[in-house]
Amino acid sequence: MFQEAINSLKAQGGQQVDIDFSPFATTAKLLYESAFVAERYSGIRAFLEKDKVTGLPLCMLLLLSCSVLSCVL
Repeated sequence: MFQEAINSLKAQGGQQVDIDFSPFATTAKLLYESAFVAERYSGIRAFLEKDKVTGLPLCMLLLLSCSVLSCVL
């Protein structure tokens, strides 16, 4: 699917441009592998626990993994 999108863009005159992806990877690490995840969880913890909210499996896995962190009050 991704390759199809690339081919379509090229067929429309688009040109491939290589970029340095490392700033994006660094940002992702901060967002998904740091205290920021615990902070987001602490903000919605009561809502998640009270209403047994369901959501996208990956999002729920990420958020609920914070429930075991002692830094979350």
